[in-house]
Amino acid sequence: MLMPVSVLQNWVKEFDKWCSKGPRAPTVHVFHGLNTEKQRKKMISAVKEKGGVLLTSYGTLVSQIELFSADDLSFDYIILDEGHKIVSLITHH
Repeated sequence: MLMPVSVLQNWVKEFDKWCSKGPRAPTVHVFHGLNTEKQRKKMISAVKEKGGVLLTSYGTLVSQIELFSADDLSFDYIILDEGHKIVSLITHH
């Protein structure tokens, strides 16, 4: 899920509130504030291994596009809580 940084923790709380119970509860990964390349790669490895929900900001996606566009990383859904950030291919961020 892509969202403004200002609501990231709200989404963490919502997932905890509605989806944290039971054996089929998704793992929620927060991909934000990871300062080193090692931390970022470790998070992506955890997502590949465990699946679940990945929460991040549009800015983080853009700045780490190489990691997110790796051939062995795929997502079933991408949900935007930042619809105003969708731009045409010829427009820059």
